[in-house]
Amino acid sequence: MSSIDYLWKIVELLKLPLHCQIVLIVLIVILLLLYALNKKVIDKWVESHRKRLTRVLTIMLAVLILCITAFLVLPYFYSPEPPEDKLVVAISPFYLTDEYGKTYSDSNTATMFKERLEAEKELRITVISLDTPLRNDEDAKKQGKKVGAHWSYMVSQKR
Repeated sequence: MSSIDYLWKIVELLKLPLHCQIVLIVLIVILLLLYALNKKVIDKWVESHRKRLTRVLTIMLAVLILCITAFLVLPYFYSPEPPEDKLVVAISPFYLTDEYGKTYSDSNTATMFKERLEAEKELRITVISLDTPLRNDEDAKKQGKKVGAHWSYMVSQKR
């Protein structure tokens, strides 16, 4: 496996769009080629600024570690775990699409579902209403997780 293949694997792990991945790979290759062509000049400059570069890189590493820790820990604080003794469902206003392709939200349908589910007390279902209409299932899952729901689903209807 060549070094470009390793770079490509690293960039793929970032889950960027394809055009961003290509730009990032090209940028890395250009930087590597510039270093290879100007190695003596760059090495001389690095030696003369070694102490300052060490401090800057140490600070950047500390900030990177803090950011990674924050991204891994914060979802647990902002996404409460749903209770295990009852089912928690998140419902958002629905998007309706008419025959002309116009979309608009229908909060009455979501309210109707919520009332019907809450009326059945023996099912032990807690329904949480989301404020904003969602456009796809991924948004529904993210919003449901934020409010501590077991299940969240977005439904669109055509008229």
